[in-house]
Amino acid sequence: MYLQYRPGMYQFLEKLADKFELVLFNTASLAFTEAIVAQIKEDAPNNRNYFSYVLGKEHCSVDENNQEIKNLAFFTND
Repeated sequence: MYLQYRPGMYQFLEKLADKFELVLFNTASLAFTEAIVAQIKEDAPNNRNYFSYVLGKEHCSVDENNQEIKNLAFFTND
């Protein structure tokens, strides 16, 4: 898989991951999203995994207009 990273992406992720729990939420399939995360980790300094959670299309809901939405209710304990 070929990915082109934005300049400064790893420095940005380093600073955020030291202070916050990072979640990658994508509307692509979970398998595809996890492959992206694996590549980011492989290319990262010190092979660091920046993301605590990886969510994909399977975690989305469908609204009344039949559009997929990233449902943050996934993070509630209800």
